Amino acid sequence: INESGSVVGASNTLRGTMEGFLYQSGEVRSLGTLGGNGSYAYGINERNHVVGYSYDQQGRSRAFVWLDGIMYDLNAIVDGLDGWTLDAAYGVNDSGQIVGRGTYQGVTTAFRLDPVLRPAPVSLGFSQPLVSDPAAVPEPGTSVLLLLGTVLLWLWRIDRRTQS
Repeated sequence: INESGSVVGASNTLRGTMEGFLYQSGEVRSLGTLGGNGSYAYGINERNHVVGYSYDQQGRSRAFVWLDGIMYDLNAIVDGLDGWTLDAAYGVNDSGQIVGRGTYQGVTTAFRLDPVLRPAPVSLGFSQPLVSDPAAVPEPGTSVLLLLGTVLLWLWRIDRRTQS
């Protein structure tokens, strides 16, 4: 549940499958799937970005982010996933950071994705997951922090425009 009272979860469908939903302003909206037989929504932020997992056509669990009516497989939109499979997303904060569970070189581990700025045209983008081993995570440089600040400002401006 977010501060605005929007709620996410999963519910049985008339087809007999479980599907993620968004409850907002008295209405329930199905989030759909990534082509498989079910999805589960776990996290929502103030911009109503929803995260969770869905099964794809091959029956594999895939982490997703749902934005403005479209479910995106995080495995398809994150650059640099060498050795990673993002299995489930459990939370998204108002800065757009996503946390979840994935498989890295055959080992199940946690991940965190940080949004990154893309050149025009505007598209979704996230940095590669951070490995849970602190020695493998580099110190952020000034340019990375500047880039993150730019992304956050850009997302805030888009959010302000859509609320007008």
